Amino acid sequence: MTDLELLLLLDPRLPDAEARALVRLVDRLAARGWRIGLLGVRSSLFLPGRPFAPPLAACLAARRLVLVDVDRTVSSRILLAWHLAPLLAWIDRPPRIRADHAILRFDQLPWRDGRLDEALLAATRHRFTELVQDAAMQEVAADAGVAAVLGLAGEPWLPPAPPVGTAPHPAWTRRPAMIGRHGGQGNAAWPMDEDGFARAYPARAPWSVELLAPPLALLRRRVARPLPELRLIPAEAEPVDAFLARLDVWHLAGWPGQPQPVTAELVEAAAAGVPLSLPAELAGWPEDAASFHAGAFREPGADRQARAERARAFVREAADPAVLAGRLLALAPDLAGPRRIDPARIRAQRRVLMLSPNGIGMGHLTRLLAVARRLPPAIEPVFLTMSQAVGVVGQYGFHGEYLPYHSYYGGDADYWNRGLLARLHAMIGFYDPRVLLFDGNMPYAALAELRRHCPERRFVWLRRGLWRPDAGKAAIERAANFDLVIEPGEFATELDRGLTRTRAGELVRVPPVTLLDGDEILDRAEARAELGIAQEALAVLVLLGSQNNFDYRRVRQTLATSLGGRAGVVLVEAEWLISENQPSERLPGAGTLSGFPMARLFRAFDLAVSAAGYNSFHELISIGIPTVFVPNENPSMDEQEARAVWAERAGLGIAVRVHQQDRLRWALNALQAPEVAARMRERVRHLPPTDGGAAIAQLVEEQAVLRDAETGPPHLPHLAPHSAPLVG
Repeated sequence: MTDLELLLLLDPRLPDAEARALVRLVDRLAARGWRIGLLGVRSSLFLPGRPFAPPLAACLAARRLVLVDVDRTVSSRILLAWHLAPLLAWIDRPPRIRADHAILRFDQLPWRDGRLDEALLAATRHRFTELVQDAAMQEVAADAGVAAVLGLAGEPWLPPAPPVGTAPHPAWTRRPAMIGRHGGQGNAAWPMDEDGFARAYPARAPWSVELLAPPLALLRRRVARPLPELRLIPAEAEPVDAFLARLDVWHLAGWPGQPQPVTAELVEAAAAGVPLSLPAELAGWPEDAASFHAGAFREPGADRQARAERARAFVREAADPAVLAGRLLALAPDLAGPRRIDPARIRAQRRVLMLSPNGIGMGHLTRLLAVARRLPPAIEPVFLTMSQAVGVVGQYGFHGEYLPYHSYYGGDADYWNRGLLARLHAMIGFYDPRVLLFDGNMPYAALAELRRHCPERRFVWLRRGLWRPDAGKAAIERAANFDLVIEPGEFATELDRGLTRTRAGELVRVPPVTLLDGDEILDRAEARAELGIAQEALAVLVLLGSQNNFDYRRVRQTLATSLGGRAGVVLVEAEWLISENQPSERLPGAGTLSGFPMARLFRAFDLAVSAAGYNSFHELISIGIPTVFVPNENPSMDEQEARAVWAERAGLGIAVRVHQQDRLRWALNALQAPEVAARMRERVRHLPPTDGGAAIAQLVEEQAVLRDAETGPPHLPHLAPHSAPLVG
């Protein structure tokens, strides 16, 4: 009995179009009951901060594909190296794979100085054979051009195509006006300078150029002058099929003299019926199925419809996912029905070290807990925190260690960083975490030093946005010490004016994060019963944070005179676990809400008066509690004013500055109207879900299972180099 029918070896951060093509194959085989695993290897061909390609991540989330991460032999009927990227260097901690068949798919060839790199080609083949035991070895090529160089017989293994269109494409009968392409993440996919770009993509009348999902930072650097006829479209802005339907010519510039393989983007464009303009160096494409050029764009001729129809016919026959699936099915013909995957056989237990600072509130630690409780069973979190609320870590069943921050006891920052470095070294030596996840605004100097000592570990920065303008210039440059930067989403992201907003290409943004799921929050009756609040009372929650660095006394005075001691009104003040400046006197007649997490009881309240910190803001808004947001305006904090303003503009709260006491009195009265709460609950239904914790957990899991290829890439015509030159 084998563990899997198919084990895919690849760098899962591959271009999105290639990932979409691979998922088409996976879907075909999964529908036949195949158990399919992914052995991910992080090569040097892709940007360090790039996560798993979204189509692959979605396939993993749907369980049609499973991650494989073992330190022992794993068995599969077939091992398929989907592309060369993982084999360009020795793999760190290479697994031993027992397979009946091992297939090495050459998606391209290594070239150096205009010729085939025979030494690297031989090394790539050797590395592949070293991975697998007792398998029937097979080499296949992604296109006819690669096959011809290698002397391989048989049909090419093209990237599987989407459903091939049958209706005429609009570009067949109208005069071409818009040229462009989609995808293409590497330097080699684009002309190297502005003059070359202008020749390849003439963004001037009568032509316009639109590029979907290009490497934006790279192109903005190469095209310094504004070109009114050039549009660079982010990947998420438009579906690929809609973009291809608008295009008149799909144009690939290529590099003169460099071999160009058939890519998944080209296959998608051909399937859509867009007329194709391709470089003469693309030897794997039929000559009568595109117009070919020598570097500069040339308008396709009157026969563009006939050539586009032949391109459709070519991919319909040669790139049908059923064709490639059939070749693999033929190697495992005796599979009878679906089989269950034993997770213990394909996944080893891994750990992630979660590091949080001593914030003014509990935001950093709470976000990490939101991630930790959504990690899969194979990933165990261990905490090191400077927060005095470390006890809540154990409340959730996790192991937590405490290290006081130097400002807490008046210590020296340099000595403290040395101590932190030593502590982290000790924890890594003892717990052996594969990933270090830091949630904080300023990565410590000790983390940069630790990174140099532990290059084999993954370093991930969970970095909240909404920084104050011009704040954090030193902090943001420390992103270079991390493999991945994740930004938890903000309802108020449109009002973000901070530096992180300018670094969108260097991070992964996920939905907003809250600790609890909706079904963990008690309903109104249950919450009131637990708090002892009468069902008919007007219950008001006062949630002004720890008040360690901001003076809310005027707000509390207004609350005392407006609501304190009023018949039928129940005031409840939240008591922070880490507060060092909690008021000595309670509001008149007020009760207290303590413990963790408080949000499970929020539905007990008719309205709230709250600071606009990340966690409280998203919890109150998503639960639908009418709230007066009084932002903490300490310069060291995030821009809470923006959250409060956004809530008011969205009809989900009222913004009040700490000095606006008349406005506070008005807001308290306005939010008591029953119709206000009803309107807010309706608007909340249209907000994005606050399930970012699960998304971060998946990203952490991906980092934990990736293995490394040890050295940098050679010159590959399609992909290289995908590293530092792309950072604008």
